[in-house]
Amino acid sequence: MNLVGFVDYWAREAPSKPALVSPERSLSYAEFKRETERFASALRELGVNPGDRVFSLLPNSLEFIISFYGTLRAGAIFVPVNPGYQRQDLAAVLPDCTPRMIITSQEKLPLIQEFFPELSRPKVVLTDGSSPDALTFQELLELREGASFPEPADDDVAELIYTSGTTGEPKGAMLTHDGLARNAFVFSQTMKFTPDDISLLMAPVFHIAAQTCVLNVSLVSGATVVVYKGWNLHRFFELFQKYGVTYFFGPPTLYIQVLEAYKRDKHDLSTWRTAFSGAAPVPEEVFCRFQEVFGFPIIEGYGLSETSPVITHNPIEGPQKPGSIGRPFPGVEIRIVDDDDRELPPGEVGELVTRSPYLMKGYWNKPEETAEAMRGGWFHTGDLAYVDEDGYYYIVDRKKDMINKGGCKVYPREVEEVLFKHPAVLEVAVVGVTDPLRGEEVKAYVVPRPGIEVSVRELKNYCKENLASYKVPRYIEFVSALPKTTTGKVLRRLLREK
Repeated sequence: MNLVGFVDYWAREAPSKPALVSPERSLSYAEFKRETERFASALRELGVNPGDRVFSLLPNSLEFIISFYGTLRAGAIFVPVNPGYQRQDLAAVLPDCTPRMIITSQEKLPLIQEFFPELSRPKVVLTDGSSPDALTFQELLELREGASFPEPADDDVAELIYTSGTTGEPKGAMLTHDGLARNAFVFSQTMKFTPDDISLLMAPVFHIAAQTCVLNVSLVSGATVVVYKGWNLHRFFELFQKYGVTYFFGPPTLYIQVLEAYKRDKHDLSTWRTAFSGAAPVPEEVFCRFQEVFGFPIIEGYGLSETSPVITHNPIEGPQKPGSIGRPFPGVEIRIVDDDDRELPPGEVGELVTRSPYLMKGYWNKPEETAEAMRGGWFHTGDLAYVDEDGYYYIVDRKKDMINKGGCKVYPREVEEVLFKHPAVLEVAVVGVTDPLRGEEVKAYVVPRPGIEVSVRELKNYCKENLASYKVPRYIEFVSALPKTTTGKVLRRLLREK
């Protein structure tokens, strides 16, 4: 199974159906197929062979999507990274993946050229502007047409996704053609996608979550993707109404913003039928408010770059459990284990480990890290979780984020859930900070809700009423915003370093 095969199917069955819509232009399924064929033919013409890496430094755009699917069609390996990467970020990934081609903007060209001595001078393609040292994207598409390509093997590497680096040096997860396509196909079935669906892509598509949960699932289903360059609250409402969007994916922070804006000004979102969330746990307060306002739940799921990514979700129909990441996808096995990899009974907290057809082949050029993560044939996620008697899983926290306060375990999410329920709290993140007496103390960073006055004392008293005394934050600091990755994950590492 591979993603390109689904595009070819819909190009035959519904050639004029819109596949991709952007502010600049639109592509039908037949046009999109043709563009990816031209891209793949150009790779062949330029000496980019199956297994070679094509590096993308692009934001959400049709050029990104054509490059992605064109690379897969050619049997090369697509390597998308954050277009905001600077010198230090690129130094961690470019020499590691040694691309034969780099697709970027004119602005990034001088920075990219600094790495040429380490990279055997790769071909460079610009999506804007021009340079004597590079091809334009349009010139690339005009190089050659008509090449034929053998279908890649299911277990061939299709993409390298560099992990977010919230914990340290990024690692390239090797995702296969079958893993990517099968994950999107199963997601399409479980979320009941149809060709009538219209998805809004605002989450960063260089990340595997937006790829699978918006782009790939839509193209597998014959649906339409509205492509926008990034998150913009005003444009969110505008695009929903203009195109009749039915499906949206984003992290909890975006749903918080939507709820706040919708409360102020009732926008027409009557076509919306499904909301999916990942990247971070949905606070129970946000889950309940969303259900009350819109009449349907946020479907919360769970996954990682290494798992292509989705491996659990709450059912779209049936019992919803606020705070739960739901049950495993078909074909996914999950266990909760202790530090010695012994399986724990329901209700006990341990590390979530998994295996499935969607799992990566390993980390690129990192056999030791691969062996450590894949101990005993199970991928060790580093997430602390438990399962209830009904088979629903709950993420407690990242293993590394647990606070050890004088021998007592404090899970940041538990404290955050309490603070989220206070009417003056818009966002919150809890971390452990060094304490000479107890080893670690609990500190909360709070983004206050505009227009509501609140004091540190009031929030501490609120916590005392709802938490055991050792879990109450000793320190509370008000901030205007929390540091986050582009996918909406809070960068606790930066908060701990403050």
